[in-house]
Amino acid sequence: FSLDEFSLGLRGNYQKKNALLALNAYFYLQKQLPPENQVKLSPEELRNILYSPQNWPGRFQEMCYEGIKIVLDGAHNVAGGQALRESLQQEYPKHKKLWILGFLSNKDYQSMLSILIHPQDEIILTFPTEPERSIGFDEMKNFIKTNSKAKVLDCHGNPKNALKAGVEYVLEQTEDFVIVVSGSLYLVGEILEYISGANTESSN
Repeated sequence: FSLDEFSLGLRGNYQKKNALLALNAYFYLQKQLPPENQVKLSPEELRNILYSPQNWPGRFQEMCYEGIKIVLDGAHNVAGGQALRESLQQEYPKHKKLWILGFLSNKDYQSMLSILIHPQDEIILTFPTEPERSIGFDEMKNFIKTNSKAKVLDCHGNPKNALKAGVEYVLEQTEDFVIVVSGSLYLVGEILEYISGANTESSN
């Protein structure tokens, strides 16, 4: 099966692979079922399902806050990190990346940082949830300093303050930036709720 005739509502190169896998699974399973149990979808119904925008919040979800491009992706393992970095390079090849990052203490943050962060990137660290359940700032800063030329701009215990600091920093720069929030679904959820609320208030 080919995706050539369909458009995806979700951004990110890895979403094409996910959609192709899902479609092939759908057609395969249809063939295994007796006709009376099959759920037959027309090409138009499939097209509408695939194009439905942001039906999976927090997976390369693009938003705008204070005029700044924000990408929210709850990648918290190696495969997710690789997919996120590849998609960023494809969608924002000329933008500098400012990361808002936080990891739970049970995650392999070192592997994630090695995949996500490039030398020219800049970083603001935060806690995705309670500090006692999160990787500490000193631990992450030491790893980044030892293993990357990327710059840690600041640390904020509150994710909302981390985002505000990131936006203020980007607004002062002359280069094109994209802010990427990642490392934890907890972190992405809190930032998503905050941006959605702020955008709703500004439109009223």
